[in-house]
Formats: sequence, structure tokens, C-alpha cells
Amino acid sequence: MTVKIEGESVRETMDTWAAGVIESIQAWPKGQTMLLMHDATHATFSAYLRRKIDEVDRATPTHIHGRTAVVVTRTAVGRFLSLSAQTTARFFRKRIELKVFFDRESALSWLEECL
Repeated sequence: MTVKIEGESVRETMDTWAAGVIESIQAWPKGQTMLLMHDATHATFSAYLRRKIDEVDRATPTHIHGRTAVVVTRTAVGRFLSLSAQTTARFFRKRIELKVFFDRESALSWLEECL
């Protein structure tokens, strides 16, 4: 599953993103590897986004396992998002491997390694 983070209203976009990811993760079939790509090339980092990421983390069932790829730009914002994602990954309580990429092709290749 690929989730693209962009829109007119930052809060509305983050709310929609978090709700969609939570719904998908909670409906994920037990025992099936989850492969998820977040396209954050148009995202901006904020305290609100940080809260939404924590909300998604808390809502993720402990039986979920797999990989999550986060695609960011090579800008200062992208590098900050990358650092934040890597920090978040260190504290994941679940069996989800998280990796940051600067292009979708590399992210997709990494996810496809699990197929």
C-alpha cells in the first residue's frame, strides 16, 4: 500500500493520512507481511504531524510485522523528516522495519524484497 501525504490543509491532510493508515493496518490480515510506503515528498514537519505519527504507532496491533518505507526529498525538510522517521523507528515496539529513501523506486525495490 502506498500513502501520499499532500493537500491544501495540513491538519486535514494529516488527519486523513492517519485515519487511512490506522484503518488499513487494523484490517491487515493476521500473519500476512505488511508492506507500506509513505510518500512524504510534499509533507512538512510539525508537532501536529508528530502527534499523528504517535497515534498511528499506538493504534498498530502488536501482531503486525513487515516493512515501512518513507520517501522524502533531499531538502532540509526532507532530511528532518528522515531523521524523525529514523528516531521513531528506534522506539517501535512492533516488528516493523522502517527505512527512509529519497526516491520511490528504491523504496519499492526494498519493499519488494519481502515478496
